Amino acid sequence: MWPALTILAVLSLAIFWRGPNAVGGGMTLGFIGGLITAFVKGFAWVIVGKGVIIGILTGLFFELVFIATKRRNRR
Repeated sequence: MWPALTILAVLSLAIFWRGPNAVGGGMTLGFIGGLITAFVKGFAWVIVGKGVIIGILTGLFFELVFIATKRRNRR
């Protein structure tokens, strides 16, 4: 499951690379949350990586919701 989520996260970063957006913000928050969790549970980079992936996918969700509402309001 994690390899598929990783591929989706990398693809979403490639698509939404330009400019500040929710995907980049999610990556940053996921990194910070992953670092905090890793320090609490005994440090492992795997935990930080999973936090980053979860943050990116959460940002992707919010970015897609933003795009959908923007298109909906145009009509």
